Amino acid sequence: AWSSGAVVNDIFYVTDKVNVYAIDVENRVIKDKVQYYTGTINSTYNASAGVVYDEDNDRLFWGSKKEMKLFSVEVAASGGFVNSTLISADTKINAVTTPVVYDGKVYLVGQGGFKTSTVAQVFEYKNDVISLVYDVATAAATAAGTAKVSTIQCNPILVKNSQGNVNLYLSEQQGDLYVLKTTGSAGTLVQLADTPNLSGITYPWSYEQIAMDKDGSIYCYNESGYLFCYKKASCQVPNITVDLDTNQVK
Repeated sequence: AWSSGAVVNDIFYVTDKVNVYAIDVENRVIKDKVQYYTGTINSTYNASAGVVYDEDNDRLFWGSKKEMKLFSVEVAASGGFVNSTLISADTKINAVTTPVVYDGKVYLVGQGGFKTSTVAQVFEYKNDVISLVYDVATAAATAAGTAKVSTIQCNPILVKNSQGNVNLYLSEQQGDLYVLKTTGSAGTLVQLADTPNLSGITYPWSYEQIAMDKDGSIYCYNESGYLFCYKKASCQVPNITVDLDTNQVK
């Protein structure tokens, strides 16, 4: 599984291809598990996404790449699971990222290019049901501040702007930086920066988490071997030069 877990009261929650587990960290034992996947396990592409804990509803949420679903289950007071509360909703994306939960909404980004043009979906959890609010599709072509992107494997960072809307900052497969601007009923994916391939390798993949500091600067990495910092004001690559023979920054 490509899964990061969540820790709540010394219980570590994590998924594999079939189950979600509650692991007692102190005693190093599996406290409980729930089977969520019932299909055929035939490759690594059954991988699940990361787990997030929603403290308002005492629930876990996670996605499934192969099954293309968003799952949720209630966490019991004991730290185990309330098995009867396992629910799911169909998605249009192959998600290996961790969902983001905020103000009753579940934001899921992923790899839309394999089957659909959808790269993000916003769901609502209410009355024990997960409902789709809207989809966000990649643009047909890069133009006028929109973006064509199909593969997102980076967990997004959620920031609420001064207008009260939610923005999700993320990077795509080769490290290019995007913001998903959302309102109550729609979302738009906008490219902020084109992260360079400074070492000239064929595929400078970017699977790692991005980070944001208190000043709003964003830090990201791709497998060209460099850490990039985008300042909040400009979102431009810093002025650096690289000796491609030695891969050293001058």
